[in-house]
Amino acid sequence: MLPCSKTGSALARRGRACYATHSCNMSLRLTYEWSQMTRDLPRRAFFDEPDRGPVEPEPFFLPGRGGAMDLGDIGRMIWRGRLTVASTMAVALCLVLVHALFFATPLYRATAVVVLDPAETAILDMEGLVSGLSGDDVEINTELEVLRSRLLLGQVVDRLGLLADPEFNADLAPPGRIGGLIRRMWPEEVPADPELAARRSRDRTIEALEERIGVRVRPRTFVFDITVASEDPVKAARIADTVAERYVASQLEAKRAGMDQVTAWLTERVADLQGQLEAAEVARARFSAATDLVSAEALAMLEVQLKDLRDRIAELDQRRGAAEARRVALGAAETRDAQAGAAEDAALERLLGREDGATAFDARFAQLLAATEADVLRMDAQRGALTESERELEARIESQGADLIRLQQLVREAEAIRLLYEQLLTRLNGAVAQQGIQQPDSRILSTATVPQAPSSPRTALMAASALILGLFGGLAVVLARHTLHRGLRTSSELEEITGRVVAGEVPLIPGQGRREVLAHLRDHPQSAQAEAIRALRTSVMMLDPARPPRTIAVTSSVPAEGKTTTALALADNIARLGRSVIVVEGDIRRRVFDLYFDDLPKEGLAEHLSGDLPAEVLIARPAAFGADVMHGGSAPGNPADLLSSARFDRLLEALAARYDFVILDTPPVLAVPDFRIVAPRFDSLLLCVRWDATTRVQVAETLRLLRGVPGRRLGLVLARVDPRGMRRYGHAERMGAYGGYGTEYYRD
Repeated sequence: MLPCSKTGSALARRGRACYATHSCNMSLRLTYEWSQMTRDLPRRAFFDEPDRGPVEPEPFFLPGRGGAMDLGDIGRMIWRGRLTVASTMAVALCLVLVHALFFATPLYRATAVVVLDPAETAILDMEGLVSGLSGDDVEINTELEVLRSRLLLGQVVDRLGLLADPEFNADLAPPGRIGGLIRRMWPEEVPADPELAARRSRDRTIEALEERIGVRVRPRTFVFDITVASEDPVKAARIADTVAERYVASQLEAKRAGMDQVTAWLTERVADLQGQLEAAEVARARFSAATDLVSAEALAMLEVQLKDLRDRIAELDQRRGAAEARRVALGAAETRDAQAGAAEDAALERLLGREDGATAFDARFAQLLAATEADVLRMDAQRGALTESERELEARIESQGADLIRLQQLVREAEAIRLLYEQLLTRLNGAVAQQGIQQPDSRILSTATVPQAPSSPRTALMAASALILGLFGGLAVVLARHTLHRGLRTSSELEEITGRVVAGEVPLIPGQGRREVLAHLRDHPQSAQAEAIRALRTSVMMLDPARPPRTIAVTSSVPAEGKTTTALALADNIARLGRSVIVVEGDIRRRVFDLYFDDLPKEGLAEHLSGDLPAEVLIARPAAFGADVMHGGSAPGNPADLLSSARFDRLLEALAARYDFVILDTPPVLAVPDFRIVAPRFDSLLLCVRWDATTRVQVAETLRLLRGVPGRRLGLVLARVDPRGMRRYGHAERMGAYGGYGTEYYRD
């Protein structure tokens, strides 16, 4: 038998009568209202096994059931993170203001204006030597790069002596704390060559000046703004004016240098051409004196004579051919008739008919034949003479033709040299004339004025930028926090991922320690926390009004989710209804009941299951607590084996026979298998899920492990809910019994 008799239980119940009267009335009212709300629910009630397994959690950045973030969700997310956004903006603003007011060095900006004069008109038409700029985009951009060039800035550095200015020469500036620390940690190697060290220092000074200079061209103009920033306003104006002056002067110097170079080249070339021209004239004169050629016209007359001579030779050849044919015909004639016909002579014709004319005929024929042969001989002699004359004339023409060609070549060379000489001489004279009237392609439109106020830091602009950046940074933090958040903040979220209805929500209970938590529930029976425990109790008792569960196992996914506090608070609340309740610490490994109560025995459940002690001596009634308690005792070697033993089953049967309710505080499901071992022995199971801490994956994994527990009913409890956090996250309307629907109902 257990030591706590019915008489003792009755005395305890009478001792709690005053408190229970109020609680019973309120509980009956809540029970009635709960039954009215739950009577029309589907058969899958709070603890029923769901028709489907745990729902896989949606992507963490998608709030709500729709799976997509609408404008309302975005607005609520931003509103929940308004403090983060405001804090980020405030931090950014403070950092910028501190930097602007205490660390930033004021800089003054001065601007000199230069105008570009494109397409300058060249005097004396010397476009090849002094042509101006055309003013197209390429040349304008080129001039911008010239203004930013290191050569021009180096001239400014040398002219103003900026090598001796610590503002631009970092080697002369005293190092700050951070700079000094960096130099001590990573000392810079100093070149052994003084010339190399000086050049490096000058290069750094030019780079520093380059960072302080800004050049821009005004839209749709040829006007350049040269802006220089410096810690000294007078120095800024002086540097800007010097840059403008050096830019204009560099253009004039470049033109003069180019003109000098061209003039020197022209002078040298003209002198060379003059010598060549004189040599060509001398060669032509000498050739003309050494040849027989009178002129080109005389050569043409010789060619005419040669043509006439060739015509005479052709005519002579024709005549000789006729004479030769006549001679042959006369020589071939044998009879007088034939001879008369071949001679075609009238005298022979007359003599042919006369009888006494034979002798005369023969004499006349012989005379004609001799004359014909004499003509042939004479023509041959003439042909030879003419041929000789032709050869002589051809030789003369060929000789004089070559001389003419050579002479013409000498004349052309001399004329070409004279033409080039005259052109270059003209350009040389023009270049000499232009040397004194050179003008640059730009001019200073206005000099820089000394600024009266610093242009940077621009505190207002920096503050506005900081606020904007802080706004976006805060929104990014809020979005990242919302995206990466895996905890559960409302019962609807828990129901959505598990497919089960949440039985209750237990808020954070004020108190510095675990004892003060139970004391708060006892001392403030009308508080929101106490009402939440009553609501949970009502859910458990309304599971089956005809046959309510008598054995309840309370667990969680991981430690520190509020399962022990929930189990003890539920037991105490049920006990104050006049029911007999015992709470057993099944989490033998940790033994946390000692943190709630001072007067517990040293031995507990472990010793009983090990067979060392009976259960009667291990049950205690802590002071000011309505239920009996059996703590876990000393941790054995294998608590899971003890909970699997028949001795634990007999203990559970004995406690169920003695008490109206037996509540077992068990270890977390994901930590050890103890809960899955004892779960089949209990009527109902409560799984505590810590608000905004337990992840969806942990809950899903817990339900997956409990899916194999047969025939038992599992209820969900959202524990350790922070009301302020609920309001901060915009879930005040979902805060359940302890929400802000009517604070007049609660009295803390």
